[in-house]
Amino acid sequence: MKVRESIIGICFTIVFFGIICSSFGATIFQNQLAKLKAEPPVASNSFDFCIVGDIQFAETYKYSQDFISMIKDWNALKPNLIFIDGDNIFGGSASGVDKQWDIYENHIAKIKPPIFSIVGGHDIADEATQKIFTNRIGPVMFSINYGNSEFIALDTEENGQPSGIFSGKQLNWLKNKLAVSKAKNIFIMMHQPIFNTNHYGSKWNKVAELFKGYPVRAVFAGHEHLYRDFGIKDGVHYFISGGGGGDRLGLAENKGGFPHYMLIKVRGTKIHYTVIKPGYMLPSNIVTQKRVAEMNHLHNCVTTQPVVIPFWEKLNRDVSVYLDNPYSWPLDITLKWKIPAGWHVSPKSLTIKAKSNKRGIAKVHIWTDSASDVHFPVPSFETVIPKVKNGGPVKVTNKLNLIQSSYVVHAPANMKIDGNLNEWKNAAVLPVIYAHAFDPKDSKDLSGYIQMMWDSKYLYLAVNMIDNDHYQPNSGDIVWSADCVQFYLDKWSWELSMTPKGNEVFLDTSPKGEIEAFNKSVKLAVRRVGKHTIYEAAFPVKDVLPLILKSGSSFNIALIVNDLDRTKNNKLHWLELMPGWGTKMTGPMVKMTLKK
Repeated sequence: MKVRESIIGICFTIVFFGIICSSFGATIFQNQLAKLKAEPPVASNSFDFCIVGDIQFAETYKYSQDFISMIKDWNALKPNLIFIDGDNIFGGSASGVDKQWDIYENHIAKIKPPIFSIVGGHDIADEATQKIFTNRIGPVMFSINYGNSEFIALDTEENGQPSGIFSGKQLNWLKNKLAVSKAKNIFIMMHQPIFNTNHYGSKWNKVAELFKGYPVRAVFAGHEHLYRDFGIKDGVHYFISGGGGGDRLGLAENKGGFPHYMLIKVRGTKIHYTVIKPGYMLPSNIVTQKRVAEMNHLHNCVTTQPVVIPFWEKLNRDVSVYLDNPYSWPLDITLKWKIPAGWHVSPKSLTIKAKSNKRGIAKVHIWTDSASDVHFPVPSFETVIPKVKNGGPVKVTNKLNLIQSSYVVHAPANMKIDGNLNEWKNAAVLPVIYAHAFDPKDSKDLSGYIQMMWDSKYLYLAVNMIDNDHYQPNSGDIVWSADCVQFYLDKWSWELSMTPKGNEVFLDTSPKGEIEAFNKSVKLAVRRVGKHTIYEAAFPVKDVLPLILKSGSSFNIALIVNDLDRTKNNKLHWLELMPGWGTKMTGPMVKMTLKK
């Protein structure tokens, strides 16, 4: 259904599937349209707009100081309109988002220029939360004609659609919008950067095909909490702008990990892009995809061989270090090692040479004082690649490719998923030891271990944690913000929790991409016994594919145990099986092998 409102200098076109027009008469979107209508551009071919992505709460019910500073900037800059590229709130189940939208509305009310929110994955998780979004905030798809330009907002969070794929209905709508547009400039906005082929494959190609022959100037996306200029392809400039306040996961500034928004100046058909950190103004090519791609590639060109070692085994071996030269000129580099306590590397400085497009190899000897010293952090090194294709010299850091391993025994017959671990006596025990935001010696606060078993139908997981205070007030896709287990198996990830609504398994990702849905096929029991919280789960064959449940098969795991103690100012902390997952959502994994 379409609603069209025409005024001098401005024309709005709105599409809102499944909702009658009157249902969003008082939405934020409609109120902002009225504000935009009240101040048409002085000249139709000259105006400014801003775009920002991922402003979601930095803490429970709190926006970041970066976003608060941006509001002050916008009120001073006075762009003609502003767009938020999705993830406007923290999210979760329908019962918990209205309070979050209240806080969002309070902040939006402080912004003087008209501001429009595009839907993101945190904003809707299911039909219930989508209904709240459309009734309170506005349409999930819309277009606004302003001056000589048209802004088209797409929905990358369609219910029932695989991640990164638009429905035929949405593609037809976009095709029709482009066909009837009379704008001199068209800007496309959406949440997930489907054009980033490193993550989404070639799914964007048939969308980009629709742009040919039309004045599409730029595509903006968020979702990834960084800034990135992807350059121009077929006349269209692509950007990720996701620096509105969400966690940047430790990404370095020279790879786009800084708070920012974009200021875009439209002058006829000439478009000028500026990246602004709160208090700073930067050129749009401050971080280009070409430069970052080359930096990332060079990181993978200086590596050590994989060192696979069973838990609790001492390390003492020669290790090869590789330099894979990607250039048409020779490379000659020197590595300097940083060596943590308990580890030893000889020599501490190492030179490697590689001819053009060839591999150079050198060896170091690495050992530990004891088996217990085989843990992270591991020895790391730093070097400089003096000559590259894009920009100046690149500093490369990497580390020993340590892979700790263990085994998974066959489960006894008639396994029961009841939170009673009597059947787990023969299963290997892996301690969860890497602590974040609390003293790891405080075992009364949080400590424990995991175990795994298998049979032809299920892969089993047990997590036994000592926790002085079990607290999980949430449900759905934000259970990670309180007591729960986050379990990663190759490209699968789940959240296991005991919530006010009962035991829940929430599937975050699968080999097909982001899913974000409740899982009913995984069996889960969670029991609280004294100060112990015991999780016992059974993952069916179909939920671990392509892993085949037979002796000799191997897979990789990581795990986080989140803990939110009411007695510690509601500050989330956690333990990790392998370090880095709680802050960066990536890191080393344990190699597990099934055996009879």
